Amino acid sequence: SAALEIQEFIRLQKKKKAALAENIVIKQIAQITKEPVGPEELERAKNMLAFRFYEGLDSNGEKAHFLGTYETIAGSFEAGIGHFKKMQQVTALDVQNVAKRYLDPKLRTVITGVSK
Repeated sequence: SAALEIQEFIRLQKKKKAALAENIVIKQIAQITKEPVGPEELERAKNMLAFRFYEGLDSNGEKAHFLGTYETIAGSFEAGIGHFKKMQQVTALDVQNVAKRYLDPKLRTVITGVSK
């Protein structure tokens, strides 16, 4: 079975404690597993994904990268467009179910680094 790895990097403001940020993230994950995200938050996330998708096709090089990637891994660039369309159809319940499945606290590893 293939492993799923989710990474999140958080850069703190000066004089802020990593433990505080970690607690906020953990509480937010717990909240998502207990109740679906609100419609405004889901729409905002979809808008951000759409912006990144279209921004990622801004130059000829980026378009070529998109085409090459999906032609190579999926056999057709249309799979990339289909992937984008599927992301736009995600529901709040989908997000909650994925959070329950993949954001299990028993599988969590937290690494805290300190810049010099």
